[in-house]
This record gives sequence, C-alpha cells and structure tokens, in this order.
Amino acid sequence: MTITHEQDVLEMPSVFFKQKDTVDEALSLINSIDLSMVKAKLMDEDEGQGWTEDYADYAERRYRHYLCMIHLNPDGPCVPTKDIDLFWHQHILDTRAYAVDCEKLFGEFLHHYPYFGMRGEEDAQNLEDTFEETKILYAQLFGEDYCTEFKGKEISDSASCHKCSGSVKCHKCTSAPPGSPDTIQCHKCRAN
Repeated sequence: MTITHEQDVLEMPSVFFKQKDTVDEALSLINSIDLSMVKAKLMDEDEGQGWTEDYADYAERRYRHYLCMIHLNPDGPCVPTKDIDLFWHQHILDTRAYAVDCEKLFGEFLHHYPYFGMRGEEDAQNLEDTFEETKILYAQLFGEDYCTEFKGKEISDSASCHKCSGSVKCHKCTSAPPGSPDTIQCHKCRAN
C-alpha cells in the first residue's frame, strides 16, 4: 500500500496497521533472536565495517526496531537507513540463522529487494516517498527521529537519498568523476 496524501500519513496507524501485537510484544519477540555474531562481524576491522562496540549496539537496536516495524506492519512502508541496511545485509549473509530468525519473527523468509529506486525516475520517487513514510512510522512507533544517527549525528534527511549521509555518498554520487555532469549523481542528490 502506498500513501498518496499527507493526511493519510498523519493517520498512518489506523490506515496501515494490521497489528496483531503491541510494540512491546513485538520487540520482546525480536529481542529473543541472537545477533551477537552479526555484530561481531560488523565490528571486525578486516572482514566487516570496523564498527565500535557502542556503534554496533546502536545499529543493532535500530535494526531490531526496523524488524519490529515489519512485524507489526508487513504491508506498510519500510525503507532502511544506511546503518540498518548494513546490519540487515550482514544478518542475511548468515543464511541459516537468518532463515530461522525470519521463520520465528514473521512465519516466513523476509526477502530483501535491493533494486528499489533503481528502475527509473518513477521508481526513484517511490523510494523517496516510501522513505518519508518510514520516517513517520518509526517516529510514531518509537518516539524518535529515524534519521538521527549515533550520538545525535544526522545520517540522512529529505535533501539526500537514503544511501547518502554526510561525507558518505551512494555509489552513483561517489563514482561521478570531478567535473562530471549532474546526471551521474543519484536522482535525489542531483535535485539539490
């Protein structure tokens, strides 16, 4: 389901939720899965992202909130931020554990579609719109800004794509050689 009007976004809980659990019940279930090896891999300097333990704990909490949004609202908006997406990717790579975790949390395998936003301008706009819906849903469920990163540093906002944050840019923006035309940048960043 796609939200098309701002008023629909403001009324999201009544529009979207097919809620079978409360947030606390869903988080209790989600907190029962073991993500310690995912964090260990992400903290590894050679094999992972080289995250600190504090940052890995922070990203884990946000990933669990992301899973909670999907659990409570399987047909609603859910676009991950960069930190959540990296955590999710690492979780997926432990295929056996990920499959078991998905079955426990969702009753089925939770697939990741990494091409959302890449199939033309309309798809890019749909990604942006869905990211905005996700931000609102996250704030409603957890009472915090979806786009504020570790220790208050902003990671993304409506002025850049969900993959670009501060000095970290998406593959389209970083692959553009200096002096390249703006058309090489991603759709959202090109608009700024």
